[in-house]
This record gives sequence, structure tokens and C-alpha cells, in this order.
Amino acid sequence: MEHNIEAILQRGIEFHKNNQFLEAESCYKQVLGIDPNNADAIHLLGLLADATGDKDLAVDLIKNAIAIDPTSPVFYGNLANILKFKNEFDLAIACYLEAIKLNPAYAEACFNLANLYRDLNRLEDAIPYYRLSIELEPDFAIAHINLAEVLHKLGQPAEAISCYRKHLELKPGDIYGKSRLADALFEHGVELEGQSLKGQAIACFEEAASIYPSHIASRNKLNLLRQDAIDDLEEDPLDEDTNGKRIVVVLGMHRSGTSSITRALEVMGVSLGDKLIPPMQDNEKGFWEDAELLSLNDSMLSAIGSAWHHFAPVTRHDVEKLRKEGYFLRAVKLLRQKVRHTPIFGFKDPRLAKLYPFWKEVLAHCKYQVSHVLVIRNPLSVADSLVKRNNFPAEKCYLMWLEHVVVSWIETSGNTRTLVDFDRLIESPERELIRMAKSFGLGINSDELEKYRGEFLDENMRHAVYSPDDLLLDEACPPLVRRMYAALLEVASDRIPIDDEALNQQSIEWLNEFSLMRPSLILSNEALLQVDKLNQTIAAQDQTIAAQNQTIAAQDQTIAAQNQTIAAQNQTIAAQDQTIAAQNQTIAAQNQTIAELKLDKIEKKNEIIWMNEKKGVGEAQISALTATMAHGNFEAGVQTAKTLLQQGRLKEALGIAELLLTILKDYQVVLQLMIDIGVAFHNRRDLNMATLAYRKVLEKEPKHAVGMHLLGLVLSQQDRCDQAMELIEKSISLCQNIPLHFLKNAGLIAERLSNPILAESYYKKAIAAEKAYPDAYLCLNALLQSQGRIPEAEKCLVEGLEHIPNNVEIGAQLQHLYYKSKSLPHPNS
Repeated sequence: MEHNIEAILQRGIEFHKNNQFLEAESCYKQVLGIDPNNADAIHLLGLLADATGDKDLAVDLIKNAIAIDPTSPVFYGNLANILKFKNEFDLAIACYLEAIKLNPAYAEACFNLANLYRDLNRLEDAIPYYRLSIELEPDFAIAHINLAEVLHKLGQPAEAISCYRKHLELKPGDIYGKSRLADALFEHGVELEGQSLKGQAIACFEEAASIYPSHIASRNKLNLLRQDAIDDLEEDPLDEDTNGKRIVVVLGMHRSGTSSITRALEVMGVSLGDKLIPPMQDNEKGFWEDAELLSLNDSMLSAIGSAWHHFAPVTRHDVEKLRKEGYFLRAVKLLRQKVRHTPIFGFKDPRLAKLYPFWKEVLAHCKYQVSHVLVIRNPLSVADSLVKRNNFPAEKCYLMWLEHVVVSWIETSGNTRTLVDFDRLIESPERELIRMAKSFGLGINSDELEKYRGEFLDENMRHAVYSPDDLLLDEACPPLVRRMYAALLEVASDRIPIDDEALNQQSIEWLNEFSLMRPSLILSNEALLQVDKLNQTIAAQDQTIAAQNQTIAAQDQTIAAQNQTIAAQNQTIAAQDQTIAAQNQTIAAQNQTIAELKLDKIEKKNEIIWMNEKKGVGEAQISALTATMAHGNFEAGVQTAKTLLQQGRLKEALGIAELLLTILKDYQVVLQLMIDIGVAFHNRRDLNMATLAYRKVLEKEPKHAVGMHLLGLVLSQQDRCDQAMELIEKSISLCQNIPLHFLKNAGLIAERLSNPILAESYYKKAIAAEKAYPDAYLCLNALLQSQGRIPEAEKCLVEGLEHIPNNVEIGAQLQHLYYKSKSLPHPNS
């Protein structure tokens, strides 16, 4: 039995989700017929009442469910939602708190309570419940943005920024979220500017303008601050601390071993700073990159429409744009800050190779003594690593290698530099470190060397090892990459001096060949950018789907737990339910008996009145007919009754028809006569006499569909709509081919019973049965308009005209609806 209840409930829930409310209600009531105290069914009926607009009934039903099961947090949560809609805020808050008390992991209740506090302007009260909902469901995007909005209103833009960013991580395409983040960034930037932190303020304004390009206030601020930065730079005196300061810059392609070689600088006494980014899964030994310099490089690449993985080279125009937008001063100040407390500072970031035309000018302005470490690795190893880590095409990896190496080689020409091959470093670290130290005039700390060699370096740092000849086997590799790597490997092996004249001439050829590739690189880069955008969109959609799946899984778990609780409770109160069910059946039977007795009393009273009246109605004629029919001439009696009916002498006709019903065996003709008499009384609004006529038909033939239907119509006119609906639906069930007006009348009575869903269902059934039935279209149109569903009403009338093109009334209704929807005066008004 419990299994059946669960299956019926689940079927009802599916109907409910699909807005098939009538079918859902039937399922829930079926459950209550089996188990009158089923709290879930009562709760779901409450939700159904809420969905159909009856908030008061919804509250009463859910309260009844809670009375049966006061331990369900979902009951309290849904009751709170309805009370909130009814503006009963204190009660709603109490219900949310009770739901959370029963289930502290109820994220939805926490979120809804926070929203209610926010709407009531109790912002401080809202914050902990937003935070709790996020803690329970970290991917709850709307909770992040709602928390951000509250923090923003409370004048806490810095905290709000973090929440807006998290929201946009989950919903990258949300325009509103971007605009609100831009607002918060602007306000925070204004705060920072007031604290004379112009660099940080510029960063805020830049991010705001980048995220939301139409944020005019941020752009105006940027223009003012950038002009100030240009003025400051023009007045910038040579910092005395730059005298004797040294910089070691490590340049190389991503995945080329730049991290290992930068770490080696510490063996030579080079400081790498104290703000290094931490190790990650793809580089467990650490990146040895300064976090602030990395952030600045990323910001500059974004400003010129580029990124770390693009292979279109940085142009002179790009460098000028960075200068104009204030990055030059920021870079100068940041570099001086890094160098201030150390005689020799080293830094690396593979992005430097792309941006070195810019950084070269910064270093020249600062007048540091600059040395360069150029790092190479077999391009096949680099491509293999990027293909595995980033899923890049091999062709893209080779072009990235080419751009990084060409730029770093050409831009450092004529400067102090050395070239190191990563594979040679792994094979003989001491030899390569001595080469580096010697070229820069630095010493080596033997203890640090041993620590570097024994604790840091590891053969596992190379996941792929290829020989130079292997590069020839990969058709994706451009010929220029092969030639450059072969020549540079000679330099790294000390077989050719780094400043060899023939090599310099060859470098010019490399640059010329690379320059010829520039248009193709730009076009290819644009194509890959489009692919990146598509991949980002797909990734965002995947995240959304994953979040929805998590939500569904959590809901399934909650439902499963509730079902277990319900099953246990049902077992405990099964005996009580059976007793109550039996009592309810008895009461229902008694109520039905009482109702039937009342109905019989009314009908008997009307019949007695009729019998008294009948004594004086055509007694002589009835006596004569009785004598005639006694000799078997029944046709004369039928004809007389029909004549009286035509003359409007209805009571006399009724008397003769009653007599015929008592003596004729083939009474079908008389039944139709009795129906006609009842309709005539009905048309005269003599409902009591019409009822008597229809009752006589049903006494003789209880399943007479027409008589039953007509009696239902009479009862509806006597405001006995419940009984009328029962008869109408029963008459419909008796018909194999249901008359269309039966369905239309059922819809009209359903409307009187305030059941628009049932009414709509009957009108649509009538239309489905006969597309050219105008009454059904007109009734459905009136119902839809009364509910404010104007587009659906218009669609209904259009469909009616398609099937009944010349129907004047439908056409007039459609015209009226058109003028009404456009708020125009009707031409006939």
C-alpha cells in the first residue's frame, strides 16, 4: 500500500511540474482517499492551491500538513514563501527560522530568509544567511550577487567586489553582474584615490572599464589619473638608489624550464623577492615568479587585446598605447620597489618575452645594469607539454615558441646575455650554473648549489625528452623553428659564441622571415581567439549544467530522505489511519445519506404540490383518454399530449405523459415527450416543474444521459452547482459520442464553481472534438480574458476563425480584443 501511495504521489508531482494541475490534484486526492492523514499529499495540495492563486487555502493546507508532521523543514520553508507573498513577514521569518533549525543544511531556506531581510531593509541580518547559503552551496550564483548587493548598499565595496567576481565566475555572461561589479570597483577606486593610493585606484578603474566598457565614470577617472601619471613621469628625477643596482631578467617560452633556471639564480646570490606565486599542480616545484609583476603583465596584455597564449607579436603601437594608459609609470615604480632593498634582483615571467619591447624601455629609464638569461628547450618538448596541459593545437605551440624566442633574441642583441638549454641544465646543473655565473661576473655559493642540485632538481621535471632529430619528424613544426633551435643549441653548447657575427647575420634573416609571417600570425591568432571564446561559452554552459545536476541530486537526496521519514511515520500511525479512514468513510456515507434525504424531501414536496395541482388540470380530458387507452388506443394519448404541449398547456401534457409512462411497455416515445415537456417548463423558468419532468424520465431510465444532463442544468440554476456538476460529468461519462453542448455546459458550471482549470479543460475538449464549434471558442475566450491571458485569448479566437471563417461573433470578439490590447477606442463604441 505504501508503495502505491509513493507511486501516486510521484505521478502527481510530475503532473504538477508540467502545470497539469487538474491531474495532479486528482493524484493527491487519490492518496488522501487511501490515507486521509498523508502529510505530503496535503502539503502538495497546498502548493497546488498556491499555484492556482488561492493563497489562503494554501496556508491552511500546509498548516494541516505541519500539524501531522511538525518535523519537515520543507513544509515550513514553503509555508514561509506563501506568507511572505501575503505580506505576513513576521510569521514568514519564524517559519524560515524553524525550517533552518530542523535542517541547518537547508540552503534554499537560508537564501529566502536573507532575501526577506534584505527586502525589509534589515541588511545586517541578511548577511549571515547569504553567507550560510553560499557555504552550503558554493556555486549558488544568485546568492553571491545578492550578498554583493547588500554589502554594496552598506558601503563595503571591497567585500562586494569579491562577491560580484565570484558570481561572474559562475555566470560569465551576466551583463547586470558586470555593471554592478564595475560600480563597486569605481567606488573602491574613489576610496583608494582619496587615500593617495593612485596606482591601486587606477587598477580598479581599469578593471571596471574592461569588464563594462560603457562605464563612463571609470573611463573619465582613468583619463584624469593617466594624465597625472604622464606628468609625474616627465618630472620623475633619477632615483639615486639606482646607481649600482643590477637586474637579471630571465626570458623564455612557457614550459621551457624558466622556473628551474630562475631558481638557480639564488645560488649566485640573486634575490627573487618575497612575493612569489605559490606552487601549483602543473608546477609543483614552484614558478619563481613575482606575483605583482605577473599581475601587471597580465593587465598590460589585456589592455592591448592580447593574452599569454597569443602568438601575434607586440607592436610599436602597442608599446605606445601602454605608455599612454599609464603603465610605464606603474612599471617603473613597481620595479624600483622590488630593487630598493637588494643589490641584485632577478625576475622572470614568460610573458616578459612578449612584452620585452616595453620592458626594455622601462629598464633603460631606470638605468639599471641589466643581464639577460635566454632559456631554450626543444620545441617538441614544449609543444608536447602545452598540448597535454592546455589542449592547444601543436601548430599553435610552435608559433608561440617562435614568437617568444625571436623577440627575446632580437630585443637583447648587443646586451649582456647568456643562453641556457633546459635539457643541458638537467643533465649537468653545475656546468650550466658556472656558465651563467661566469658570464655575469657572479660567484656561486657551494652550499646553495648542493641544495639546488640535491633537493630542487629532479629528472621527473622533464615529462618528455626529445632529441633535435626528433623535431624533424613532426610535420606541424615550421622550418624556421627547426633552423633557429639548431643554431641556438650550438650557442648553448658553447660551440658558437653568442655574439658571433655570422649568427647575428642569420638572426636578421630570422627576423625578416618572422616579419613576413606577421599578417598570417595575426589572422591565425584571431581565428584561435574565436575558438577560445566558443570554448569559454561551452565551459560556462558545462558549469551551469553541472550546477543544475548538483541541485537536482541534492533535491533527489532530500526527497529520498523525506520519503524514508514518511514511510517510518506511516508505519507508526498505520493503525490510527485505518481507524480514521473507517470513521471518515462512515461520516461520508452519513453525509451523503443526509444530502440525499434533503434532496428527496425537496423533490417530494414539489411532487406533492404537483399532485394537488394535477387534480384540477384537465380531469375530464384525462378521464376520456383513460377510457380510450383502456381499449388499447395509446397513440391517441400520445398525440393528445403532443397537441397540448404545442398549445402550451404543459401541465395537462405532463399529466397525460405520466399516465402513458405507467401503462406503456414501449415507453421510449413517451420519454422523449417527457423530455420535451421538461424543456418547455425549463424555458418558462418553471424550474420545479422542469425538475419533476426530468425526474420522471430518470425514474423510468436511471442512465438516461439527456435527462440527467438537463436535470444538472436545472440544479445549476438553483445554485446547487456541486450536485449539478456531478450529474453533468456522469451524463458525459454515459455518452459514447459526447454531445458538444454537454462539454460546453460542464465548462460553464466549472466556472461557477470557481474552477477555471477544469472549465478550460472542458472547453478545449469540445474544440478538440469539433474544430468548427463556435460556442467553445467564445467561452474559452471569455475565460482567458477574465484571467488576463490576452495573448492566449487572441490565439483562441484566431484558431476559431481558421475553422469557422465566416463566424460574425468570433470575428467581432477578435476585433474587440485587438482594440482592447492596443488601448484604442473601438470604432463602434
